[in-house]
Amino acid sequence: MVVSVLMVVVMAAEEGAGLLLLLTLLGREEGKRKEEWKEGKRRTKARIYKGQINSLLPSRPPSFPPSLPQVILSLQLSFAVFPLIIFTGDISIMGPAFVNSPFTSACAWISAVLIAILNIWLLVMTAAQGGVPS
Repeated sequence: MVVSVLMVVVMAAEEGAGLLLLLTLLGREEGKRKEEWKEGKRRTKARIYKGQINSLLPSRPPSFPPSLPQVILSLQLSFAVFPLIIFTGDISIMGPAFVNSPFTSACAWISAVLIAILNIWLLVMTAAQGGVPS
């Protein structure tokens, strides 16, 4: 690239009309670089989208009945969610700028109760039948 540019500069100096040729060659080279960059960007985006799609697909089917560590981890979730909702809904703890809105608190309480009910169901099914019915 550098050698070809130098040759064009020498030709431009000798003939006087090579400036247009020099600008044309430099523009073509810049256009090639932009196309290469765009192509690389497209390939990168394709890889990112492929990774996102693969992360949504299950790598293996869930195991039924769930093992004891899975049941224990599931039960621990309620012990974190209920205090979180209480603390983020208290204006004396969070302050007026960061306290949850009534709508957010209502949605959070509904979700927490649903989690607790599903955990109780999981515990009863695991203890009574030795697993979750499929």
